[in-house]
Amino acid sequence: MVEGLKNVTEEVRSSNKGSKELHLAENVGLATKEKCHKRLPQVIIAGHYKSGTGALTKFLNEHPQIFACLESGDIQFFNKFYISRGFRWYRNIMPCTFKTQITIEKTAHYFLHPKAGLRIHDMNPKPKIIIILKDPVTVAASLYAMWREHKHYKANEYLFERMVTMFEGTTLQINPFSRIIQMCSYVVPMQRWINLFNRTQLLILDGNSFDKHPLGSLMKVEQFLDVKHFFNMEQFVYNFTKGKYCFRRANKTVLCLPKGKGRPHPEISAEVVQMLTDYFKPITKRLFEIINQTFPW
Repeated sequence: MVEGLKNVTEEVRSSNKGSKELHLAENVGLATKEKCHKRLPQVIIAGHYKSGTGALTKFLNEHPQIFACLESGDIQFFNKFYISRGFRWYRNIMPCTFKTQITIEKTAHYFLHPKAGLRIHDMNPKPKIIIILKDPVTVAASLYAMWREHKHYKANEYLFERMVTMFEGTTLQINPFSRIIQMCSYVVPMQRWINLFNRTQLLILDGNSFDKHPLGSLMKVEQFLDVKHFFNMEQFVYNFTKGKYCFRRANKTVLCLPKGKGRPHPEISAEVVQMLTDYFKPITKRLFEIINQTFPW
């Protein structure tokens, strides 16, 4: 064993993060005496809910230069544990990496949280932020499906239409105070992120496009993070049961999303779909104006 490699590999083993770190530590260790360290993330995947953050994180973690914190799903540090646990705890749950590698943390709730972006900025004013968004009608249905399964917000008691509409006199209309509707109205939270960070620090992806063609979105991330091109079309296998792509590793094992992903959406009447589309149209138009991008929603 090359001098210095023993310490490197032992430190990686002690992190208990699996074979990827050990494999890369051995390869890096052959050329350097550098030890891997737990580092605060340079990249944050900040959301949004039900837009592909989980798949994006898991796929990016397959890149040899990228290590995602996969400790326990969403970490929720900047929205939930910022005060109670502190940066020592946060750093300690990160994967062990070398200077040439990138640490990523993902929490879908950061996008909506009023203080998450500011807290990230206080940690590091120059991080890379990735935000992935799907069209709001799809996200609304997906949120309801998730809540119904977990019996949250009475979604198991009420139909989707009941949760997103209200009567104004005798006229049925979208309820702007509905939690689902508010979570799918992207303009205010997006404006917060744009006010906090330079636009070059933000990569905003179309979650609908990522679902259908993950390679294109992953190549945009590679360019954004200035890492080597790794992903190719042969790595992606379509799971017809879930309607989602899986990742085929070099050893032929296949990484698919967990059981809870790809839930069936509720049946929604054509009338309510049109009402939702009409309601979100001006909101989406304003979103595209402030991000200076458009998606085919």
